Amino acid sequence: MAAFLAVLALGAALRFYRLERESFWIDEVLSLEVARQPWPSLLAATGHDGHPPLYAAALRTWILTFGDGDAAVRSLSALFGVTALPAFFLLARRLLPTGGALVGTLLFACSSYHIYYSQEARNYALLVLLTLLSWLALLALDEEPRPARGAAYVAATVFLLYTHVFAFFVWGAQILWMAFRLRTRDRRLARAVPMVVTAILVAPWIVAPWTALLLRQSSVRTTGLHLVRPTLWTVLTSAYQLAGSPVTAAILLPAAALEAYRGLVGGESGRSRTALLLLWAVVPHLLPFAVSQVAAPIYITRATIVTLPALYLLAAAFLARLGAWPRAILVSVAVVGALAAQVLYFRVPTKEQWREVAATVDERAIAGDVAVFDAGYGRPGFDHYSRTAVLQKVSLGADLTSPAGAAELAGALPSSAPRLWLVRFQRPPAKEAVVEALAGRYRLAGSGSYTGIELYLFVGGSP
Repeated sequence: MAAFLAVLALGAALRFYRLERESFWIDEVLSLEVARQPWPSLLAATGHDGHPPLYAAALRTWILTFGDGDAAVRSLSALFGVTALPAFFLLARRLLPTGGALVGTLLFACSSYHIYYSQEARNYALLVLLTLLSWLALLALDEEPRPARGAAYVAATVFLLYTHVFAFFVWGAQILWMAFRLRTRDRRLARAVPMVVTAILVAPWIVAPWTALLLRQSSVRTTGLHLVRPTLWTVLTSAYQLAGSPVTAAILLPAAALEAYRGLVGGESGRSRTALLLLWAVVPHLLPFAVSQVAAPIYITRATIVTLPALYLLAAAFLARLGAWPRAILVSVAVVGALAAQVLYFRVPTKEQWREVAATVDERAIAGDVAVFDAGYGRPGFDHYSRTAVLQKVSLGADLTSPAGAAELAGALPSSAPRLWLVRFQRPPAKEAVVEALAGRYRLAGSGSYTGIELYLFVGGSP
């Protein structure tokens, strides 16, 4: 117990450390915008976000209590991330020896990928927590199909499915595993009923506002996503990213692969556990990968975070069977590699620096200035931090350096604007093309580069 509490304390410290150090990136601002909606409007607002409402509802309750500062908002995800650690340990105890469960929990506590999303105001930390709770409840139900255990599974899984669309891939893996188990188990109806009840309770997905957006995004004709069609290399890269660092990946990925191979060719006793972990690890990668080959690409690594615990459980199962010294050496190296990556993460900005951009503009803006946002959907990030009231604002849909973007700006720009702040967001660096697009009316007076953003100041008149 003392060892687990020490691991839990380490995991909590890593997840709550300096939550405010970076500004919100645009998706976090979107989370906050949805959560700020009055209760009757919150459900409709999910049609702009594309995610089910559970996280937004939880975040709304949270900010009403603790405020909407950067650290306060992100602390909800940090809490979900910390709560996932005992859930992981309890699940690991059902699948592994106690020593292996502790090793797996230590590695999971130091997972830089999980820490990153435990410090982000999005639904991924909640997604991982509910994935763990759903599998934990399913194992308990499979062990002894009592009504209380069935109810616990239904509750955890319904909450999971109202958190993120990739939860359906987790549920699909569970259905496949239950089908595998029901071949030889008795009381099949008692085990199958919770699945049916879950399906009934998620039926509102069919007419939900977020579903309409997801359907548009998954259609080649209407998608607004700009994801590259995944290849097998994409999946391997995702596995590497989930591992968190080169050193950790060099230990965890081979360990997980060797454990999967052993479980498949070994005796019947470990085959059910291996089938569970493999289905959990593979299905949420394989199904979106397959969809992405025939429709608009939807495969995105951060959504496959639902498979992260399975990776650590497989690796821990392999490491637990090693001798004391080899296990200690490999686990120590993996932990040091993960913590080294974490130190780098805490030192290097990774999110769009809207706070810094807004502070620069606010400090230097004068009456009559115009701020142009290229692309326009980045404006909420700026507005979240900007406090100046002197700016007029213009949002562009097309890239300013294209003929369509230049024409759009010409039609929207006030004729009397003496100075123009150009905020370039998620556009390729193109300083010369930007200057050329504004030549004749404005000349460049200054520029700066921020993580994810370029900022230009133009003043009226040719050079």
